[in-house]
Formats: sequence, structure tokens, C-alpha cells
Amino acid sequence: MKLLNICATILVMFFSVIESAVGQTGAMTIVPDTLRFKQVHIGEAPTMDFTITNLDTASQQITGMEVSAPYTVTLTDSLIAPGGSLVSTVSFQPTEVKWYAKNLTITTSADSIYKVRLTGGGIMPPPILVEFPVVENVNGDSATIRWKTDRPATSQVYYKVRQSGDTYTSAGDTVNLVTDHLVVLTPLITDSTYVYYIESVNEPGGILKTRGKAGQNFTAKLPWALSRPPKVTNGPTVVDKTDRSVHIKVETDPASYAAIEFGIDSTLAQVDSFTVSSREHLLAVENLESNTKYFYRLRLTNTLTGNVRNTTIRTFRTKVDPDSVSPVLVQKPVAEGITTTSSTIMWTTDKATDAIVAYGPDSTCALSAQDADFSLEHSILLTDLQPKTKYYYYIESRDVHGNLKSTQQWLRTFRTLAARDEVPPMIVNGPYADGRTDTQAIIRWQTNEVANGILEFGTDTTMIQSMRIDNISRWRKFELDGLTPDTQYYYRVSSSDRAGNTVVSIMRSFKTKPAPDTVPPVIVEAPVAMGRTNDQANIKWKTDEQADALVDYGLTVDYTDQVDRTSKSKSHVLRLTNLLADTLYHYRVQSSDMDGNTTTSEDYIFRTNPESDIIPPQFVSGPGSPFRSKDEAVIRWKPMKLRQVKCNTALKAKNSRWLPAPIRIP
Repeated sequence: MKLLNICATILVMFFSVIESAVGQTGAMTIVPDTLRFKQVHIGEAPTMDFTITNLDTASQQITGMEVSAPYTVTLTDSLIAPGGSLVSTVSFQPTEVKWYAKNLTITTSADSIYKVRLTGGGIMPPPILVEFPVVENVNGDSATIRWKTDRPATSQVYYKVRQSGDTYTSAGDTVNLVTDHLVVLTPLITDSTYVYYIESVNEPGGILKTRGKAGQNFTAKLPWALSRPPKVTNGPTVVDKTDRSVHIKVETDPASYAAIEFGIDSTLAQVDSFTVSSREHLLAVENLESNTKYFYRLRLTNTLTGNVRNTTIRTFRTKVDPDSVSPVLVQKPVAEGITTTSSTIMWTTDKATDAIVAYGPDSTCALSAQDADFSLEHSILLTDLQPKTKYYYYIESRDVHGNLKSTQQWLRTFRTLAARDEVPPMIVNGPYADGRTDTQAIIRWQTNEVANGILEFGTDTTMIQSMRIDNISRWRKFELDGLTPDTQYYYRVSSSDRAGNTVVSIMRSFKTKPAPDTVPPVIVEAPVAMGRTNDQANIKWKTDEQADALVDYGLTVDYTDQVDRTSKSKSHVLRLTNLLADTLYHYRVQSSDMDGNTTTSEDYIFRTNPESDIIPPQFVSGPGSPFRSKDEAVIRWKPMKLRQVKCNTALKAKNSRWLPAPIRIP
């Protein structure tokens, strides 16, 4: 109970701190404030997100985010509305085997500084099995384990008799790093079943183990087929016979050592032995007499057990004259086993010859590979070739007498395979949204190689809608329709090349335009004619929104003249010039807003002023003073036409002072 009370007190204090933070200038929260990437393989780049929340009552700007390698930070926006949140992404791509602990520093427009703790370790990825372990050459006391890895590593095999309770015995190489692994297990107990697993370690410590994999067992037992005397499966056959030598071809099962007993009679006084163990033998018998009958027999010895089989006695006769005939192609040369960097050229001749292949990326065939051993079947491996390259080649076969067979006049070709593409495309332009209206937008981006395109979009970051284009191109364009006006949309794009390598963009956003304005402006102050003269007038009116101005005018409602102004305003004044004096004019006004909605007023009229009188009046009589007294007089005159008349007058008295006097104007 006491513990519960303490926890309750802590929670109350926590929420009190949160409540006190709301409304403070620059108050923000970051969740989580620590990103733990744990152990990451070198070459990989996982990401983690954190959320920044604005607790202030005013918007805040993220003015800076600083972090050092191997961490990088991505921010989709920098302005956070009051009570709003912003998601930022941190990527971790270690380059060394070590532990990385860094601080991500965030500064805001309120001069506040926040920190996010970043931790993670780089580790070396283990080797990957390219070829699963296989058991070869199993016999009574030994076996060979072979496997391949994608990168150089050590070669260790742990093995023991199954269900023996013994500890595992190890064999192999813990020093040299290779990709092709071969370990011989010896000595073994005959007729015993062994279990095993392999271990390959690369620097500095990525470990590959196959312990627990099903099927990793074998029995150290020599089959009867391998222990019996060799069985002749083909031959013996005399080939490539000359005046001084012959070749005897024979095939056996299992592998054997071969010896030939021969002579000019059935006593077979001479013996030639061959120390190479094989299933296929081409035995050369030399230093013979020409045009001579020879008897021969083969002695075949099982390589593993020593059991011997002798063939029946046979004969051959050497040729009379030296061979001067060129070898004949029994099988024309062909390119087999073509890879990205190698190919094998194979052909067969009717007699034993050496083998040369001349080849190159052009018809000069400047490179060559050869086999000096004489045989009927020829196989030359060409290596260090360039991927996706056309090669020309021809062969040459020369027998022991120097007779040559060449295909130089009939060049053949092959093309190496393209190297596997493991590099994802790069987005070199975009993605960006253009052509935006209230219901439409176009999303475009460009990759550095041809690829397909996928667009994910929606009104929030879940982006539940998607579009796909499978035809490959460098440029991708998605036309979105049926969008909601004045709405924020989020989107992300991805592209995959022909090899399936994929690049994914960061999330971006755009906002559709508001729905178009279809309401024309309203004239809130009716048009009036101001500042009228005998030939000009100003027409003035006001609208409730920004609009242009146009006045149609004329002597009738046909409005033969027009004046306008294209700039937008709410108050409009247009001057009409070159008008007729003292004339009645009709006019109306028009105003169009930025969306082209137009309003037109009703008909209004005004009259210009008469022309100005610039001729002074003329007197037709007077002035005169028919009535006078000592202190007043009446002045009379008559103008030629009615005018406003002004008169200034004064009388001069004897004392030379000017005094006012009454004037009577008829």
C-alpha cells in the first residue's frame, strides 16, 4: 500500500510538470528521447523515428538538427503548429566494428535546445552459404566436405560418430580465408555413421555455422562397386596410330591405375605403367617399329583396394609411313558453361592432338589458352573475361607429326553473361508534385536507370492508397484525380530495376488548391459620374472583392465607346475623355474577379457641362449716371448678353479720401 501511494504521488508530480509546460514559450517534447539501434551489420542502414510535439500556444520553427556520422537525420518539415507534431527519421549506417554513442542536437526558433541520445554498434556480417555443404569421396577411412561462401572465410568442420556421446573433432584451416572450402576428414571408422557441421569465420568475427541442419551425416563405408576389380566400360581401342606410336583408349569403373603389356608376340615382353588414377585412360605406347604387328594386354588396378583385372590379349599394327594427314574435327568447337567471366571451348578430333584456343573481343583474337597434352577430346577454360561482352575465337589442334587443324578462317563467337545488378536505382530528380488544381495533381520523379514505379499516397502518413506502373522507364508520372480541394496529401514513391533492386523515397506532401470561385463580384457602391467638365468625366464605383474595371458608354444604350483597366482593385475610377459638351451620355460598368466571374451594372446617365465663355461682355449703352446728388449716384449700363456683373466703385472727396458709394444695378 505504501508503495502504491508513492507511485501515485510521482504520477501526480509528473502530470503537474506536463501541465505547467503547456503554454510556456518554446515548450516541446521529444518521444522517445533515446534511440537504441543495438548491433547492426556493416553495410546496412536501419532507421528509427522520433516525434517532436509543440506544447506552446504559438507555432515553432525547427532551426537546426546536428548529428555526426554514422548517424544521419531526415526532417520532412520544420514548422510545427501549436499542439502539432513532427516526425523525424534517423538512419544508422556503421562503417567499423565499434560502438557509436552520439547526441542529436535540435534547436528551435524559441532558442531552445533539445537532445536525442543515439546508440548503436557496428558488427561484421557473417558469411553466407552460396553452396550448401556436400560430402564427396566417401570411403572406408576418409571423406571430403565441400561448400562455398559469398566472402573469404576460414574452413572448419566439426564431426563425430552419431549417438556416440563423443565430443566433436575439428578439422580444417583456421588461418587462410577462402570462398571455396574443402576439408578432408581422416581417419574415419569404417561402417560408422558420422554427423558434422561446418564453421566459417571472416574477419573480424562474423561466424557462419550449420549446426543443427538436417541431413548433415554420412557413413564411412566403401561400397562394393568401388572395391571390386575395375570393370572395362569402354574399349580398349587403338587410336591415333602412327608408324612409331599408338594411343590406347580405355574407360573403367571405378577409377584405376593402368599398365600396358605389349610385344611382337604373345609373351608380352614389354610393360609401360601409368601412375595416374582415372576412369578414362589414353595410354601412349611409343618407340615402336613401323609396319609391325604388336600384341598387347591392359592391367587395370583398383585405386582404392588394389584389386586387378587383366584384359584379353589384342593386337594392332603400326603404320608403314609417317602420318601427314591433318586431324579431322569429329565435333566442331562450341562454347559451353558461359558465365560472366569465363567460358569453356570444347571440340573433338579423330586423333590425339594438342589444343589451342585463340580468342579476344575483336576478330584479331589476340589472346590464347592452350593444353599441350595430346588427346581426342579437348576442353579449354577461358577466364578473366569481361561481363556482357562478345568474344571471337578459333581453335588449333596439332598432332605428334605437326599436322595442323585450324578454324581461323571460320571464326566463332560467344557472349558472356551480364554481371548481376545488385545496386538499387537512384532517384536523381524529384519526387515532386506539379499541375496541382483543386482535385488533381501530377507526381513525377526520375531515376538514373530504367525502373518501374509505385506511388503511395493519402490524406495522412499511413498513405493507404497506391498506384503502380510496371513498364520500365527513367521518368515516372502519376496523374491523380478526384482529390479533395484545399487538402494536405502525403506521398512516397519507389522504383525497382530489372534485377529487383528497389529504392524508396522519403515521405513528402502537397496541398490541393481551394475550389474555384464561381461567384461574381458585388457592386457595393453604385457608379457615379464625378469631376465632370464640358469634355471629360470620372466614373467611380466599388466592389466587394479584387476585380478589374470597364466602362461602356455612348449617346445611347448601344454604348459605342469603352475604357478599361486590367489591374485588380476594390475601388475603381475610370476617366472618360473627348466627350461632347452639354450632352447626355449613357454608361454602365463591369468588373471581373481573378477567377473570371463578371458583374455588370444597370444603365446610368450623366450630362457634360456647357462650353466655357471666353468672350468678355460688350456694352450696348452706358455706363452713365442719370441721377446724382451730393452724396450718391445711380450708374446704368446694358450688356450685349446676360452675364454675371461685378462692379467696384469709389468716390473721391475733397479731402482726397476714397469713400464707398451706393450702386444700383438694374
